[in-house]
Amino acid sequence: MSILTNKQNLPQQIVSAIMRDPYSRGEAHISVTQLIQPPRIIQLRKRYDDKIEEDASDRIWSLLGQTCHKILERSDDTGAMHEERIGIEVNGWWISGQSDCYITEQKNYLTGEYETIKPTIRDYKFIKTMAADFAHPDWEQQLNILAYLWREQGFPVDSLEIVAIFRDWSKAYFERGNYPPPAKVFKQKLWTHEAQEAFVMQRVLLHQKAEEMDDKWLPHCTPEEQWRKAPTWAIRHPKRVKAVRVLKTLTEAEAYIKNELNGDKHYYAEHRPGGATRCESFCDVAPFCSQYQYEKEADAKQAA
Repeated sequence: MSILTNKQNLPQQIVSAIMRDPYSRGEAHISVTQLIQPPRIIQLRKRYDDKIEEDASDRIWSLLGQTCHKILERSDDTGAMHEERIGIEVNGWWISGQSDCYITEQKNYLTGEYETIKPTIRDYKFIKTMAADFAHPDWEQQLNILAYLWREQGFPVDSLEIVAIFRDWSKAYFERGNYPPPAKVFKQKLWTHEAQEAFVMQRVLLHQKAEEMDDKWLPHCTPEEQWRKAPTWAIRHPKRVKAVRVLKTLTEAEAYIKNELNGDKHYYAEHRPGGATRCESFCDVAPFCSQYQYEKEADAKQAA
């Protein structure tokens, strides 16, 4: 079990609630959430579980998400299945997943009538508003694996939805325009059953092979999995909070100041180093990861 710290000195009631997280994948070898994650991360978590440190402050949003999930269950009176955990066996491994909602009927609260809808898997996400502008391939993968599990159990699935609730929503920004409402539905692409089956098998084999490897031979996380950003140059002004423009090279930045800003000496180019955002700030096994340690050292030498 990982070590839970409280470096931000959160109230004990909050820490206690975090420590009593009831989540469990049961007797499964791997969960749907783990299946779509990099094998390197999953294996290092297993191998260094008793050494991993996680601060309670990093789990605040997860705690609030659990609370909201429970509240959202009361929104439905159609007999939909909520928080249902299902599983199947794939290549000798038991795969389990939990759907926030499987629904085939919903109530129109304007008319009071019940309406039959496409069999739908619905998942709730609690995200920042800026996240609405980016693609989330993991959403599509997660819901399609869940759809595969439901289909294998004999339940039809014809639609996939992410209901995003924006945890930093601002009414003031909304009234200015070009800003989302407090919650929004994101439809996800539904794959064929054959495509789902092939993807699940591919991921299972990848994780099974990783189980047999030493740490240093584990598959490297891809740049996409590392959330790696390339270095950039921001055009800044002392009296402006945000950059005027962000460009890829210093040459482009200097040319922009000269040509587009008439060489105004108040503007300057600020270097923004790239990096692997996930590794640096959001990966709890980074201290035990040979890939991250090597790349961090290489990046430091390049910057010097």
